[in-house]
Amino acid sequence: MEDMQILDMYFSRDEDAIAETKGKYGAHLLNISENILKDRGEAEECENDTYLRAWNSIPPTRPLNFFAWLIRVARNLSLTRLEVKKRAKHNAVLVELSEELADCLTDPNGTVETAAEGREVERLIDGWLDSQDEMKRFIFMRRYFYGDDISDIARYAGKTQAAVRQILCRMRGEIRELLNEKGVEVK
Repeated sequence: MEDMQILDMYFSRDEDAIAETKGKYGAHLLNISENILKDRGEAEECENDTYLRAWNSIPPTRPLNFFAWLIRVARNLSLTRLEVKKRAKHNAVLVELSEELADCLTDPNGTVETAAEGREVERLIDGWLDSQDEMKRFIFMRRYFYGDDISDIARYAGKTQAAVRQILCRMRGEIRELLNEKGVEVK
């Protein structure tokens, strides 16, 4: 079923919209949450929370890219759950999926100055990513959007782990250089 049809089901408050969403995207959402939380049970809860968020947000929200919207919701819910888990257990370690990318994007004070600047950085990175070849985009997205391990990415891409690390390192350098050229202060 097409995304627009599923969204129409949400707008008509047809509960089958959730089943259709789960059938089409459930495995992807579960995988993202499990990569973040490293716990299948908690990942399943985040997946279900994603469907609840979709049900409560649509309408009035009508995402232009339903899959990307769902991924963002699942990722944010998973990161929030991980942060709560960290506070509850002092020995838990928060693993920010994009930590290595964040290292090259934060300003010297460790913050993004304004929301507008954050949106500008996002726009610049999106444009830069569009200019990359398919393999580099795949590697970048699997690492920083889906949170896959280097070993998994290497296996999917048919490359060695060292090659994947090198590609990611070069890409982070290119992003840093692009942002510096555009006047965004980064490390």
